[in-house]
Amino acid sequence: MDPDEFKPKIGLLLSVPLLALAVLAGYSALDWLFVEETGWIAIDQELVATWIPFAIAVLLAFAVVDPKVKILMIDLERVNLLYTLVAIATIAVPTIIAQHYVHAASGTLAHVDDARAIASKPCARYFQAGHVCLDRVNPAVDAVAEVGGRHNENLRFLLYIAVPLCGDDNGVRIGLRYTETVDNRLSDAEKDARYRAFIDRSREAFDSEDPARYTYLERLAPSAELRGFARALEKQGASTDAVIVVPHTDPFEQRMGNALGWMAGTFAAGVAVWLLMVLWPEVDPEKIRPRAETEEDSEMVAGVLGLLLLPRREDWGLALLLDVNILVYIAMAIAGLGVVSVQADDLIVWGGNYGPALHGLGWLRLIGSQFVHAGLMHVANNMYGLVFAGLFLMPVARNARLAGAYLACGLGGNIASAWLHPDIVSVGASGAIFGLYGILLALVALGDARLAEARPLIFVNGAIFVGLNLVLGLMTPGIDNAAHIGGLATGLVLGAAMFLIDRPRLGG
Repeated sequence: MDPDEFKPKIGLLLSVPLLALAVLAGYSALDWLFVEETGWIAIDQELVATWIPFAIAVLLAFAVVDPKVKILMIDLERVNLLYTLVAIATIAVPTIIAQHYVHAASGTLAHVDDARAIASKPCARYFQAGHVCLDRVNPAVDAVAEVGGRHNENLRFLLYIAVPLCGDDNGVRIGLRYTETVDNRLSDAEKDARYRAFIDRSREAFDSEDPARYTYLERLAPSAELRGFARALEKQGASTDAVIVVPHTDPFEQRMGNALGWMAGTFAAGVAVWLLMVLWPEVDPEKIRPRAETEEDSEMVAGVLGLLLLPRREDWGLALLLDVNILVYIAMAIAGLGVVSVQADDLIVWGGNYGPALHGLGWLRLIGSQFVHAGLMHVANNMYGLVFAGLFLMPVARNARLAGAYLACGLGGNIASAWLHPDIVSVGASGAIFGLYGILLALVALGDARLAEARPLIFVNGAIFVGLNLVLGLMTPGIDNAAHIGGLATGLVLGAAMFLIDRPRLGG
């Protein structure tokens, strides 16, 4: 191999292992220092242990690894994407496993004669109690049903029970959680029967709960589980400042499981696969370009990212809409409302469209709820649709007009949703995005010359997006088709209005 070709390949070979080691060591150290050991940063455990490492891996894979892969003699674009996915997995998976180890290994173990003394030891995470007595007379209870899966095909029942200790005035509660998942496509009667059976089984399990089996108790860190118990206390009217500890029946020494082994194994497997994938193809000499050309590519990528995420004087509409949606979601995640899913009560607090709350300043929910999302997949899917609709609309609606169209279409969708389903909490940008596609479809159908070149692509993508999502909304519980149809209708009207308003200026 020519030395000029050998050096870039060595750099590509080492890039993923070195990045994986750096992220694994650096992120784990920061997690231990600022979150687990000192508690200086109180952040959702799921966020810090899973989603932040995954986001870091994605950014590094696309920013650092993906440009280097282009030197290989690979013809298929999907094969190139496979390299990026392997890089993400090799960087993210060992780091995610490591955070679970860091969390389990951190914190001190305190020995108390009675579990009621736990509140007097604020620095400990784990407790071995000589005596635990459950006051089963008046526990705090919260029952939750949440949908999940790619198409909301799963319905999950959750029952949180915060049990006081016998004779406790210090606010220590034992947290017991019961859960079951059923098919969300069942009829309402079948789901109701499954729910009642779940409650009966949970009650039996609660009645037979034996504290003598507890080997140790764990104080909960900020997490979805802790929020569930806090909601139970709120509904009971009890103080949410209570210390929530969950019981474990396995030996304390086994709390970390085989996390270190899994961490080392996934790292080694990822590196081995990466090395084989890089060693197999040859380097394409024509793809080893001078530094100046590489810098031009970087500037082009930066320009695209800037167009999407950095508002500029000439192009700020789409970037502003994306930024507000993403920042609201990040704020909700940091506030501890959840990453994958958010409970309906929290969505209402953050401005969800909810009929009984539409009075006084509550009418602002018809606007604010357009920027609130119920979880990671919800916001990701909507931002994907917003990017394409916004880019297609740029020749017609770029800045203030694009933002105004988004708000108007979202308003139309939310009014339809509140009118037809006043008892349902509705959030998200989907009604507004349907409206933007409605504007596009109206302009294309009316023959707007500004969209002539992209007309086939707009028509096909818009028809697929609108048609597919409407069908999914009819077939899948939990999708608000009223907001979709209301937004689409508003967009069709706005599109026709834009065409008529702009036609004299364009000489039509």
